[in-house]
Amino acid sequence: MNQTTYHFIKRVINEMELEITGQGATPGSWVVRDGLKGIKDMQIQCLPSRVILEQKIMETPDNGPGCYGELLKINRQLEQGAFVLDRTGTEIFFRDTLEIDNLDKNELAASLNGVSLALMEFGDRLMEMQMPHYYSSGHMN
Repeated sequence: MNQTTYHFIKRVINEMELEITGQGATPGSWVVRDGLKGIKDMQIQCLPSRVILEQKIMETPDNGPGCYGELLKINRQLEQGAFVLDRTGTEIFFRDTLEIDNLDKNELAASLNGVSLALMEFGDRLMEMQMPHYYSSGHMN
């Protein structure tokens, strides 16, 4: 990642008044927060050709396989980003990937706001997925 991209992303983070709570696991990455927008410990990672935004949402419900189809249905309705599983399948994250070439402020801001919009629209469904009766009561339409 070049310095121009680094400074651009940091400027957008500051303009959106996100709190930088730490450095990510790799150089050129941040952990940000904005409680009012539902952004909590979001990882912003800059790679040579793309920016990855990722935030843990919750543990995978006990009936993990039952939630996979529901997550796919929710993802189909999202306009920005997607709900994904971690490598072990035990945690659900919100994730968005952006190409650095031609990345502008509006696109980055929309991606950063994507988690807020997704949680506003689908937060209740995600919480219901945690309830033991969810998969046996016909909610998965």
